[in-house]
Amino acid sequence: MVPAVTPTVVVTASLDIGAVVMTLAALSFIGLGTPAPAPELGRMASDGMQYFLNAWWVAVLPSLAIGLLAFVFNYAGDALRVVLRRTGV
Repeated sequence: MVPAVTPTVVVTASLDIGAVVMTLAALSFIGLGTPAPAPELGRMASDGMQYFLNAWWVAVLPSLAIGLLAFVFNYAGDALRVVLRRTGV
């Protein structure tokens, strides 16, 4: 039973990582993340919002990194699904 379920669990876990990244970034954006010395992309984007009119990249670059990170994990999960389906595992 475990070999039949393993591909599904692996693909679901890799796809859920994108949702976890977005949730963590949203929580740290509103101030509910880890304390200040730890770097978080959501807090970087939040701190950059006060400089948005003068230096827009301070807020936009961490936001793009969050989106890119979530996209990469979702794409990797989809590619893993295709590979596992092709190999018949």
